Amino acid sequence: MLLGQNTLTLDTPETTVENNASITRAANKTTNAYHALKDINEVDPLTDEDHETLQMVREVLRKRNAIDKFGVSLLHDHFEVNEDEILLETHDPISRTLTVKPYRNESLKEADIDDDGFMQTNWRFDQDDPKNLLCMVYCTINHAPEHRGAL
Repeated sequence: MLLGQNTLTLDTPETTVENNASITRAANKTTNAYHALKDINEVDPLTDEDHETLQMVREVLRKRNAIDKFGVSLLHDHFEVNEDEILLETHDPISRTLTVKPYRNESLKEADIDDDGFMQTNWRFDQDDPKNLLCMVYCTINHAPEHRGAL
């Protein structure tokens, strides 16, 4: 998928991010994924142009059979996330709560989703490198009690 002048196409670039390892390497680039996000109180409301863009993204996802795998979220900030932090989503199915908070742990930046119980779940595009995805949130996938909300 390439981003052309105000349009999304289904052309495939020669070098693509093909697996989680590539995404992890791209996400671990020194760029702070949270840099330059607007505070939630400063984010502009959705416009008609935004709705058109979202329809184009939807169509690309539909054509790639990925409409039930990926979605879109509004990038925004509530507080500063430092260079040495990531946001970690934990859950408690009993109380039906999700918690996202900064977590300072270098090993999570290179977490293996199968062995360590963490999965990257939210990314943003790197404005300077179209092949680079910046991970914004990791989620615990291990339902063990030590991973519920208490990190």
